[in-house]
Amino acid sequence: MHYNKINILTVAIFTVLNISSCNQSGHSNDNYNDSINYKSTRFEPLTDQNNTNAANDESTNDQDDDTGTNKLEFLKELNGKYPNEVKLLENAALIERLKKLLGEERYNYLNETWAVETPMEYKDNIFLASACQVHNCASTNFIIVYNFSTNIIYAGIREDNQVKIYADDGSSSQEISNWVNGN
Repeated sequence: MHYNKINILTVAIFTVLNISSCNQSGHSNDNYNDSINYKSTRFEPLTDQNNTNAANDESTNDQDDDTGTNKLEFLKELNGKYPNEVKLLENAALIERLKKLLGEERYNYLNETWAVETPMEYKDNIFLASACQVHNCASTNFIIVYNFSTNIIYAGIREDNQVKIYADDGSSSQEISNWVNGN
């Protein structure tokens, strides 16, 4: 009889511990979540912009009318940070450039599918951000490159292993080529 009470007590303790650990499992992966960031829901401003060739459109000039400073200058300060951490895809100047480059439909696809992120890079006057679709990184992923020296923005969308490259002036960059080739 005493043996049965000990067994019942032991099972009850293990059950409570198991339930307690399950409730905290969302916190046990903090180190994992530090290395991979998932985006939260974003709300973007409603605008009506057409897909135009940005190289031929004077409104693509990144110069702020009042100060003459580059609207994308903030990208230089993002080295090592995650895009979602700084709400990169919520920045109005970047949204404007990307929508002109990609068109509304492709921009919306990138914005809605952009999820698993890598830290952004700024080196040699080049900014780079990349991410992929959750559980589908190998075949659906994205890259955004901005060259401060030439004021050209590049983007790549790999959707179901089909790659499409975009550039303000129709050119390519080493970063885009490396991404296309999986380097």
